[in-house]
Amino acid sequence: MLLKKYSDIRNDSPRRRSGLLELPIGELTFLPFAECRTDKGLMPLAKSISMLGVLEPVTVRRRGDGCFEVVCGQRRVRAAGLAGLKHIPCMMTELSDSGAYAARLSSMLHIKRSDIFQTAELLGRFCTAFHFDEQQAAMLLGLPRNCAARMLRLLSFPREQRLHMSAGGLNEHHAELILARPLAEREELIGLAVDKQMSPAELERHITARQNEEKKRRSYLRRAAVLSDRRLFFNTVDKAVRVLKLAGVAVTTEKKQCGGCTELTIRFPDKQ
Repeated sequence: MLLKKYSDIRNDSPRRRSGLLELPIGELTFLPFAECRTDKGLMPLAKSISMLGVLEPVTVRRRGDGCFEVVCGQRRVRAAGLAGLKHIPCMMTELSDSGAYAARLSSMLHIKRSDIFQTAELLGRFCTAFHFDEQQAAMLLGLPRNCAARMLRLLSFPREQRLHMSAGGLNEHHAELILARPLAEREELIGLAVDKQMSPAELERHITARQNEEKKRRSYLRRAAVLSDRRLFFNTVDKAVRVLKLAGVAVTTEKKQCGGCTELTIRFPDKQ
């Protein structure tokens, strides 16, 4: 395998070509809007790199200004830096801007621990910047259309809420459940799911219980609205008293006004 040193190519003309290079980590740049937000989970990878080295080269492209930009392998670059490496093996590829972002998105989609909210944000920027619709983006990335649609729906959350969910370890399943609720409830549900570290199943049970309580409350409100109609209430009581009298119960009622209110007294005999 041929591994060219950075010093051998730094004065080359900025033509595009493919090959395996060894580049200084400190001089690598990342795609705008596509940089990893956190070093979370990098230490095990950094320890592995310190013992075994970088086993898989990262993918870079050479920009028109001569700088090298990481397309795929940001985690490896950052972990190699944490491990104290100064250089990292890179595979150079020829990619347009849209191709570079598509490759970055594709790599993020295949990493289990990838930040789904950052991936959704990058997908949204990708569609906007290159004028792709949902279906075109899905085809280019090799995704089912409904998968791309689910990811783009995550952008319905304000960025602050997406960052909160990402930092709290929530995933797209949590997000789908929360999106189905009214806007006024979402911030509270996010906070609850993060604070209690709820699984999607636990969050769904909580939401279902809340919905049942809301149904009961609406039912009570409807009943209260009916009972708040004075005439309807008194007519209902009078009807019940007539039924009792027809059944032979010597019940009596007395209604009088006192202190700005109506007082209704119903008397039942202790013995029949």
